[in-house]
Amino acid sequence: MMTLKASVVSTTLCCVVTLLLTSCEQEQTILPGHSRPLLEHDWPHPRDFVFVPSSFRPPDPDIAWLKTPSGLRAYTVVDAADTLVRVTAAIPIGRFYESKDEAGASEALTRVLTNDSQGSPPLSLRLESLGTRLDAELNVDGLLLSLEVLSEDWENAVRIMFDVLRNRRVERTTVGDFRTGPGFSSPTAGVTGPGFRPSVELERRLGGHPLSPPEPGLAVGLQAIRALASRSLAPNRVVLGIGGNVPLDKATALLEELTSGWEPAEPH
Repeated sequence: MMTLKASVVSTTLCCVVTLLLTSCEQEQTILPGHSRPLLEHDWPHPRDFVFVPSSFRPPDPDIAWLKTPSGLRAYTVVDAADTLVRVTAAIPIGRFYESKDEAGASEALTRVLTNDSQGSPPLSLRLESLGTRLDAELNVDGLLLSLEVLSEDWENAVRIMFDVLRNRRVERTTVGDFRTGPGFSSPTAGVTGPGFRPSVELERRLGGHPLSPPEPGLAVGLQAIRALASRSLAPNRVVLGIGGNVPLDKATALLEELTSGWEPAEPH
């Protein structure tokens, strides 16, 4: 009987000692304020990593930059490995450039440029034939127009962009009045930037136009639209960017051809 009791006591003491030793080890490896022990690993230190040298080389700005005789500034960045070509135009159209009697003209002018149905063929069909669309991003101090096409269609894309820029849509439009939109995106969740409704409403309370978009439903006359277009849609106001698999010499010749006879705007 005593032997069995001694055996039980001995076993219990061994378990207690083991638990104590385990607890001591954990206390030595757990940092203050943490409930888990330190992770032991054999990962190399970041400074010991060896990477293959990058093959990226920035484009030479002197080679990429071009200024045509009419004053258009263009940047052509050639990337032979890219299967797509992106054409982007930066235009000084926005509330910052509107006079007091031109409130809303930037929004209306953007609609005229991007929704032309009077051309032959219409802009929508020309874009559809290239499998692309004309994206417009209107900000306070500038309008960005861009389209992306396969590399073999780059010349047609550039010609479409110049047809948009050279004021022809504004000249042939017959719409009498435009009405401004709400100035913000309908949903508020996940919306950032100029379309965020709370910021637009705050801008309207603080300062009004041109800090904020004009009031919804404001009529914009065709005369105001054409006045803004005459100042903004000029070769010495526009900056063009072409990027992708484009032959630089052919792009340069095409830009000079398309800007020939395009009258620059008068200096501010």
